Amino acid sequence: MSRTMWSALLSTHFSSLAEIPITSDQVQQLIVVLICAVIVGGLGSIKAVLDIGRFFKGDPPSDQRFASKAELAATHREIAAVEMRITANLDEHKEAAKTERREFRENLKEIFDRMDAMNRSLGRIEGNLK
Repeated sequence: MSRTMWSALLSTHFSSLAEIPITSDQVQQLIVVLICAVIVGGLGSIKAVLDIGRFFKGDPPSDQRFASKAELAATHREIAAVEMRITANLDEHKEAAKTERREFRENLKEIFDRMDAMNRSLGRIEGNLK
């Protein structure tokens, strides 16, 4: 709006709201702004009420927040038992892998020995054919 329009609006005295020069688009925009303000204000009020409730809410008893020494000791025993089982299983797997590697090496050695024997036999056959 220009400066003259503002001065014209300020100097004019309206006897009712119907006399104010405002378009329907401006009315809709004003309604949207007011609705948004009401929603934001309502959400802020709800948050404030929840914050106040959270502030005055009592903390749970210590036995619900912290573990007792007996519970800690039981947990440590469970962890130790699990670690022992894992260690035993790991040792079993290591032994199984060691056995499999040994058997694999023996099988490979046997295969190579047979291939060497076949190569010698083929060499003798080739010598006889020449």
